[in-house]
Formats: sequence, C-alpha cells, structure tokens
Amino acid sequence: MAEQSFAAALNEQISNEFGASQQYVGAAVYYDAETLPRLAAFFYRQALEEREHAMMMIRYLLDTGEEVKIPDIKSVPTTYADGSQPVKMALDQEKRVSDEIFSLFELARELKDYRAEQFLQWFIKEQVEEVSLMEDLLNVVERSRENLLLAEEFSSRLVAADPEYTAPLPGGAGLVVLDATVTPDLEAEGWAKDRIRELQELRKSAGLDVSDRISVVMSVPAGRAEWAGVHRDLIAGEILATSFEFGEPTDGAEIGDGVRVAISKS
Repeated sequence: MAEQSFAAALNEQISNEFGASQQYVGAAVYYDAETLPRLAAFFYRQALEEREHAMMMIRYLLDTGEEVKIPDIKSVPTTYADGSQPVKMALDQEKRVSDEIFSLFELARELKDYRAEQFLQWFIKEQVEEVSLMEDLLNVVERSRENLLLAEEFSSRLVAADPEYTAPLPGGAGLVVLDATVTPDLEAEGWAKDRIRELQELRKSAGLDVSDRISVVMSVPAGRAEWAGVHRDLIAGEILATSFEFGEPTDGAEIGDGVRVAISKS
C-alpha cells in the first residue's frame, strides 16, 4: 500500500513547479543584468511555462475535488559565477523534475488511479522536450563561454520575437513573449478539453461520485467528428468512462458545440 495519497504528492509537485518558476526568474534577472536580453527573455518564458504547469496541477486537484495547498515563495539566487551556470542549474532542475514526474506516475499506477496516469502523460512528454532543450542550450553556452553574444544568437531562435506578441516588462526587466499560433492540433485538443469540462459538470449534476465509472453515448456534429475521434481516449480517460460510444443518445443532454451526450453509471 502506498504511504502517500496522489493528491498529497501532487501538492508537493505544485510547490516544486512554482519553485522552478522562481529559479528561472532568477536566471533571467542575471542575464538581464549582464545585458543579454535574449537569454533573459528565454528564461522569463521558461518561468511562465513552469508556473503554467503548476496551475494545470492545481486545476486537476480542483476538478477531482481534492484540497489544494499553495506553497510559500522562497528566495532564489540572481547572481552566478559565469554565464553557463544558470543553464547548468536549469538542466539539473529539468532532470530533477523529470524524476519527480516519473515518481508521480509510479504512485498513480500503484494506486490504480487511471485518471491520474492519463493526466501525467502530457508532463512526461513535456519533460523529454525540456531536458533536450536545456542540453542543447548548455552545449552552445559552454562553447561560447568567452563570447556569450553567440549564445544570444542561438537563444533568439528559441524565443518568438514577433513584435506583435512581445512586450517589455516594466523598467527594462526583460521580455514577455506570447506564442499565439493556434495549430489545428491545439484547436482540436482545446475542443476536447472543453467537452471534458462540460462532461465533468454533467457528472456532478447527475449526482455521480468523483470516482464512479460511467458509460457514455455521444453524438458529434460532422465537422467535429475527426476531433472527437482523435481525442476519444483522452476524453474517456479524464471522465472515467469504461464505455464510450459515438451515436445518437437516448434522452441525451446537449453540452456544447452541438454535442449531445447521455451518461450512466457503469
């Protein structure tokens, strides 16, 4: 039997993600002070990403009816021995976060918490990309240790510096960059997450317990059939559906975007 609940472990990870965000702010401040704005902008963006990871975990706990604990803010360094040290810190941090996510996944599997396993799969993929990114940046920074302007050129490729989506922070503290590109895949995923939220609300209104397994029959407009098919397993996993069929539901309820659905306890 696991010694810790998944909710307690995820609350600890929320603290770790906020801590990682603060570490990246500290690295960005260092590069800003060294007049290396592209490296600073890269780390400001990384700080925002880590905060978003924490917020995703908070939302998961809220959606599953668990208590959320917000950690204290701890001080982080803003000075380093040389320009490669913040990137070394970042790589070590991403490797540590990867291990933490893997431990969470193992805990979810031990507890047979299939919903938690599904939730964590995105983070596992994300950590593969984050570790690879920091390894590449560290290689470049170490090769250009005597002239970090070369690393600036590389980091500029990592930051979408489109003026339409880039804004300076007050007092010249750096850049905030928004990648506003909505790809077809992102649009489809967003559609699926909207339906998940609506189905969770439907579960609640039907008086179902958060852990109840359900059966689902869903009808989807023709223009959304492909999206629904691609994300069928995601939707089913998030709402704990043991049976999920596409078809015209009997006595179904309309949720959003022309989708009709009928649910029942399995």
